[in-house]
Amino acid sequence: MDYETVPADNCRSLIRSGNGGLLLSGANMNYLSSCLSQPNSGVAKNHELRNILNPTCTEGFDEVCTLDLAKSNQASCPHALGTPNALTSAPVYNIQYGTGKKVLAA
Repeated sequence: MDYETVPADNCRSLIRSGNGGLLLSGANMNYLSSCLSQPNSGVAKNHELRNILNPTCTEGFDEVCTLDLAKSNQASCPHALGTPNALTSAPVYNIQYGTGKKVLAA
C-alpha cells in the first residue's frame, strides 16, 4: 500500500458537518484540548462540537455546541451536555467485512 501525507484541507470534501469541520463530541474534550494547544493545527482551525455522547451516535442530541475557554473548559449546548437521550436521527452504519453489507452499528 502506498500513502501520502497531505494537508488536512485536502480532505475537507469528505467531511459533511455544517461548517466543514471535523465533528467531535462535546462531551469528550481531551482530544480537542490537545489540538487547541496547537492553534495552527487543522483540528484547532476546523472542528464542530456536537452534543453526541457515544461514537455510534445512539445517545445525546444532534445539535451544535460552542466552546468559550475564557468561560469554561466544557462545551455549551442547547440541551444538557452528555445526556444519555436516545438518538435516532443520525444513524451510524458499519460495512460488514466480506459481504459489503451496510449494518446499523448500534
